[in-house]
Formats: sequence, C-alpha cells, structure tokens
Amino acid sequence: MAGKGLAVEEIAGIVIGLLAEKAGTSADQMRADLEAAGPGLPVDSIVLVEVLAKVGEACGVRIPLNEETAMSLGSVMTFARTVYKAIPAEGGTA
Repeated sequence: MAGKGLAVEEIAGIVIGLLAEKAGTSADQMRADLEAAGPGLPVDSIVLVEVLAKVGEACGVRIPLNEETAMSLGSVMTFARTVYKAIPAEGGTA
C-alpha cells in the first residue's frame, strides 16, 4: 500500500492491523482493546518500535528516527500522525 492518499485514520488502521498480527488477535479486537485504554489508543512504545519499519513499508514512506518519532510511540493515533507527516505533500488528507 502506497502512502499517497492515506488519511491519519487509515494509517492508524495499518498500525492496529500490524499490532494485532503480532499479538495473534483480530484487528477489531485490537482496536477495541486500545480504545478501552483511551481515546489516543495508547500502546506500549516497545511494541510500536517493533512494527515501525513494517508501518513505513506498508505506507510507502521512510519514517525518520528522530525525537518526534520517539515521542509519538506512546499512542497509535499520535504515531499515525507522525507517519502521515512523513508522507510527501501530495499524499493523504487529515
């Protein structure tokens, strides 16, 4: 899946799908579990680090390994916004 045309919510869906795959559960169950933990879909940042490269590949972008990325790893939605910002200007809508 290329990054062009992806919205933040779609990126969050990709992240949730990868987290679900890693946990051996369905994406729907993973989303429900994360939503129960809070509106930003908080997640263990160690788990997100493990899927960081896969998310970049799935979204067709190179996610910079910088302070902003590190700070965004505590929540699926914050991380999705960081990925969205890595997509070239002609891609995606918020």
